[in-house]
Amino acid sequence: MDTLGGGRFTSSAIPDWATFEIPVIYNSTEVPDTINLAVLSSYDYVNLNMNAGSTLWVDSLYFEYDSTASVAKRNGNPNVFSMFPNPAFNYVKIRSSLPHGFDEAEFQIYTIAGSLIQSVKLNSMSESLQIPLKTIDPGMYVCLIRKGNNVFYRDKLMILK
Repeated sequence: MDTLGGGRFTSSAIPDWATFEIPVIYNSTEVPDTINLAVLSSYDYVNLNMNAGSTLWVDSLYFEYDSTASVAKRNGNPNVFSMFPNPAFNYVKIRSSLPHGFDEAEFQIYTIAGSLIQSVKLNSMSESLQIPLKTIDPGMYVCLIRKGNNVFYRDKLMILK
């Protein structure tokens, strides 16, 4: 078994429940047929040892795999989507090129807690679109381009006022 990707979240002691996200960086052209996911409460990255005495409580673990991102990269087209400026104030511009076979999708903005707050329809002809943000409170948001269960792109958006 080879390690084809990884990610980590590092913080000081967290005395109460906290939500966090760990992006997994996939650094191979191989397509895995299985995934082993290790969630550890501590790890010494210098000496490659476990640290004794720490505690990890997992209430809800969610893993989402987006195979389209690695497919786009392998096909030599990593720039099917861009979003700018980020951080944004009054608007965000998106440039998109939907994957072959998809004539429409939606650009969606979610709160960190997962509530959908804005959705804009995209079609295969939408190469550039400006989306107003004046009614959205400042903060960190998650943006997706999706059609049904297919997620083509995911990124974080910081909105400032």
